[in-house]
Amino acid sequence: MRFSLTTIIASLAIMAELAEASAIMMTPRSNHALAARRIARKKRCIARGPNSSNNAQNAPSNSVQAAPAPAPTQHTPPPAPAPAPQGNTAGITSAPDNRCGKNATPNVQSWTGPNGSADYLTCGIRDSGWEPPMMTLDNAVIKSLDEILSMPGNPLAPCTNLLGDFNAVAASHGVPAALLAAIALQESTCRSGVIGRNGEVGLMQLTPDKCVNDGRCWYDRGNIEMGAEVFKNFLNAAGGNMLLALGNYNGWVKFMTVADANNKPTCGQRNNLDYLMNVMNGYLQGVDPASVNMGTFFNLC
Repeated sequence: MRFSLTTIIASLAIMAELAEASAIMMTPRSNHALAARRIARKKRCIARGPNSSNNAQNAPSNSVQAAPAPAPTQHTPPPAPAPAPQGNTAGITSAPDNRCGKNATPNVQSWTGPNGSADYLTCGIRDSGWEPPMMTLDNAVIKSLDEILSMPGNPLAPCTNLLGDFNAVAASHGVPAALLAAIALQESTCRSGVIGRNGEVGLMQLTPDKCVNDGRCWYDRGNIEMGAEVFKNFLNAAGGNMLLALGNYNGWVKFMTVADANNKPTCGQRNNLDYLMNVMNGYLQGVDPASVNMGTFFNLC
C-alpha cells in the first residue's frame, strides 16, 4: 500500500493531537508523583560541598569525658612526741627549800651529792619524823637514761635491755626514764617476772591488789606503765614533791622515824633509810652507791 506524503503528514498531526489530549487528561495525583520523582533525581545528583559532614560528625557526642586525676594527697607527718622530762641538769638541785641543810655538791660523795645531803633528804627522820623538803622533778638533778647506760660501771646496767620500754613509758607518762629504771633496779634488779615475798609482781614490784583486774602487770611494758602510774599518783598526792612520792613508793610514810623504820618483825621488812640517798645521788647520777660507800644509816641486815 502506498501512502502519499500528504497522507503521512496528516497522520502524524493526528497522533500529536491524541498525545496532547492524553497528557491533559492525566490526574493531579499522577502529576504530583511525577514531579516528586523528578525532584528526587535532582537531589541525588547534588554534589556535597567541602563543608558538608555526615550525621555521625554532626551528632552531639554522648561519650563521657574522664575527670582529671586528683592531685596526690599531701600527708603531714605527725609531730614528734614531746621529750620525756629529764629534770635539772645544772649541777646541783635547784630546790628552794633548804630545811635541814641542803649541802649539795656536783660530785657524788658518800654522804651528799647533786641532790643534797643524806640529812637533807631524810629531814626530820631522827627526831620529829620524816618531812622531806619540797623538791619537784624539775628541781632534781637527773641524768638521761641513755647517758647513764653509756657510762662505764653504771648501776643501771641490768636495765639495758629495757631501755626502749623505759623511754616509751617516760614519754607517755611524764616520768624520767632514769627514775623509772632506778625504781625497777631497787625493787627487782630489773628482772622480769619477779614475785616478791609478799606477792609483789614484776619489774616495779606492784602489790597484788593492783594486778587482780589489770593484765598489764604480767608483761614488762605494762608493768612499767603501771609503776609509772603509781608513782604519778603519789606525786600528785604529794603536791609535786618527788622526795615524798619516791619514799611512799618504797613504803615510807610522812613523819616516819628511825624507830618506825627498824621496828619490824623481820630484818627484811625494814625500810631502807639510805634508799633516797642511793636513788637521788647514786642511780640517777650513774654512780654505783657501793663504789663510794654511800649511806649514813646502813640499817639493813
